[in-house]
Amino acid sequence: MKKIFVILAVVLVVGAFFAFAQSGVDPISKMEEKLRSYDAIETAYRFIVTNKEGKVVVDEPGTFYQEGECFLVKSFSLDIYCDGESKMIYNHMFDEITIIGHDPSNGNMSENPFVVLTDTKANYTYVFENDKVVLTPKNGSADHTSVEIVLSLNDFSIKSITYFAPSGSYRAEVQSLKGVDKKVGEFYTINLDKVSDDVVINDLR
Repeated sequence: MKKIFVILAVVLVVGAFFAFAQSGVDPISKMEEKLRSYDAIETAYRFIVTNKEGKVVVDEPGTFYQEGECFLVKSFSLDIYCDGESKMIYNHMFDEITIIGHDPSNGNMSENPFVVLTDTKANYTYVFENDKVVLTPKNGSADHTSVEIVLSLNDFSIKSITYFAPSGSYRAEVQSLKGVDKKVGEFYTINLDKVSDDVVINDLR
């Protein structure tokens, strides 16, 4: 009986994506349209990194906020603040803040980790495969080879995003994604005047 349910689920998923293709509905366009309807985005996720040997080397929860060119990634070991002009990377394990410039046109996952959500068509070509969208970066020198986005077939919400690179895979399993009010003040930056003297600051801009 369980096997029958699995087969039925696969048939329904494949059929839904085939129906999208036949009707001219583009899931990526629908996803981008949904995200653009929010003033700001708050996402809770589980971040899993697997090395090229297939071993899980990182598995931790995180939270991601985005508002235009600004974003904030918070996790157990690392926080990344971006005000649209500079990025501040706070490494809690080493009590160190590194400040670097920010290029919003750079599609590398290390530069703009969630640009795949907001500027997909400009940076990727893509195809539909069963229950996921497989994206290939247009930039041949990108730091990843492909991205897989799994979408809900009901409302085009994001279930997971996985980056594939020569070093391994980087997957964010989305637990919740919602629109929130615009953030103000210092939300997307660190006030260095309030940082402890024990924290090392490296300004590489």
